[in-house]
Amino acid sequence: MNVAENLGIDNFEVRTEEDPDVEPYIQEKDINWTRVSLDNRFESAKKKMEDARRNQLKELKSLGQIDSVSNVRKKELLKMRGRISSQLSSTDDPKKYKAISHVATALKISQAIELLETQGVSQCYTYIESLTDDDSKAAARALNDEDMVKARQLVKYLKKEGEEHPKLDRLREILGEMGSDEKALVFTEY
Repeated sequence: MNVAENLGIDNFEVRTEEDPDVEPYIQEKDINWTRVSLDNRFESAKKKMEDARRNQLKELKSLGQIDSVSNVRKKELLKMRGRISSQLSSTDDPKKYKAISHVATALKISQAIELLETQGVSQCYTYIESLTDDDSKAAARALNDEDMVKARQLVKYLKKEGEEHPKLDRLREILGEMGSDEKALVFTEY
């Protein structure tokens, strides 16, 4: 509501495609979702990052924070960080400090994986390299993990080779197949 107040907007109206005053302007849509898989070089880097993340999850398991290292999503890590943070407000347990640091490391690695999967090599590379300027123990732990070191080398090699996310080539292919009278609206995470 702050934006509305700053712009002096008092009333809002919501319209959908089905509203009688909007419907005449809506054109027929043909929606085609296209999933693009990562190739082997990307998958190798991703696997190394996942192994590095799993190393952090094993530490969290040994600290009693999780029961299993499989299927721990970013959402669960964020909830765990919040839970441990609240616990730290009432205790000085060194295990809790260690656990929250491993959660932070797992989140940093998760971010690198997500960037590689959704945005590409350049963004992933930039993010990993930015961790060198991060003074936290979590960043240092991520960068020093043996699997993450290998992943970083792979991402650096892919960047040097000019590789980017395979979705760009697939998009060019799809758009190239379109007729001159066709239009496209592309939604992508990039």
